[in-house]
Amino acid sequence: MINNWVHGPDAVTEKTIDVFEGTVVALLRNGEIYDVRGPGRHGGLWRALNEDRRLPIIGSLTKLTFDRVPGVSDLITTQVRLSDGSTVNVTVQAAIAASWEHKPEAVLDIVRRYGVNPQRIQENAQLDLDDSLRVMVHESLRNLTHNEVHEVSDYQSLMRIPAPRGPLIVERLVSCTVSRDAHEEQYGTTLRDARIARVRAGIEAQLDGFRAENQNHLAAIRQQGELKRRAIEAQAQAELDVATAKLLGIGTIDVRYPDQRAARLAAQYEMVRSIFADNMDLLPLLADPNYTPVLAGLFGSIGLDPAHLTTQASGQIALTSRPNGQHGVRVFRRAIAKGPCGSQEALLVEADSDRYVGSIGTEGPHRLLVGIGDDPVDVALRALRSAANWSGAKVAVRVLDRASGDGPGRVAITRVEEGDSDPDLVASAIGSWVLAINAMLGGSAEVVLDA
Repeated sequence: MINNWVHGPDAVTEKTIDVFEGTVVALLRNGEIYDVRGPGRHGGLWRALNEDRRLPIIGSLTKLTFDRVPGVSDLITTQVRLSDGSTVNVTVQAAIAASWEHKPEAVLDIVRRYGVNPQRIQENAQLDLDDSLRVMVHESLRNLTHNEVHEVSDYQSLMRIPAPRGPLIVERLVSCTVSRDAHEEQYGTTLRDARIARVRAGIEAQLDGFRAENQNHLAAIRQQGELKRRAIEAQAQAELDVATAKLLGIGTIDVRYPDQRAARLAAQYEMVRSIFADNMDLLPLLADPNYTPVLAGLFGSIGLDPAHLTTQASGQIALTSRPNGQHGVRVFRRAIAKGPCGSQEALLVEADSDRYVGSIGTEGPHRLLVGIGDDPVDVALRALRSAANWSGAKVAVRVLDRASGDGPGRVAITRVEEGDSDPDLVASAIGSWVLAINAMLGGSAEVVLDA
């Protein structure tokens, strides 16, 4: 409560009175307002009474002293119903000033309105100030929605300082807090859960479709006929050497004796050879220019495309089919997933920065080029960030496990917020990118959905 800034009425016995800076004295003659004196020394008070024929010499002369007021108001809390039906509690505190500090004659109206009792003047001034602050809050917020109020960083920017009214004037706000509507928060949580469920359903649908397609391709390969075990073992080694030599652009003798190859091809050779050895039934498809997506994914996981890759003298793998004609991008791993806008490729490349090609809702090509790093979890996070930018969405992630000798790293998608694109299209695209990124990571890390 603001108090003790009005004193009196006190009898005037001296011939002069001193009024200090920021203080105003209201002179009362027989209990009624007679004059107002601002800062300074004022004399001749009794002579003024004697010369006024309407008042006998025995009339009384008293004074009310209006001092400076405290600079900050009490905290005021009020409840506001916003335009969307939500309800919030608002607490404000203001820096205040007295109306008579710059306009001494303002005390004339104060005395006429509230009388000469200091307690009554102060109580009514406090009520006027509180009402003014409450009206300010209601007028400032009642036409806004819950989201419009809470999307600003400073609630004071929403408040319109009220026009001066009453003895105490609001100069500026010191603080302003606005609570959140419990029902609005519950609605927001429900909406986010629904989005996560929709994305999860889209990814699961993509996974189911991929598994079914993979089974169909394997069945088609098996239908070509099974060779007898001894015949496969006799023919497999020769086909393995020829196919590996053809893919790497080297002689068959170098495949048979890998120690003679340069160190820069040793690791790639062993990887290709092991893939061929584990997938002998795919070798006949190398002669078919329309090889299946299963074969493309197989070679893409190590950064090689049997239809579109060549080996240069420098040992780098060049994307010969790229429309811009740029070569020399070293690709370590590559994976493809079928997406809503066509094939989506995730490539692990030798680069200092990440980038993506294409965008959601457009025709291809669609690629994520992620720079290789020592931490698989960091690579996964950067790949997801590029996938989100490509999709025009925001993806929240959480690291579940760091990669270690005991197992791969795990990164969970906790929330997906779509932008202007169709939510179903975004969910399907994110699901396809998760498939491609996991295949690109090759088991060193895994992207999952947060249960």
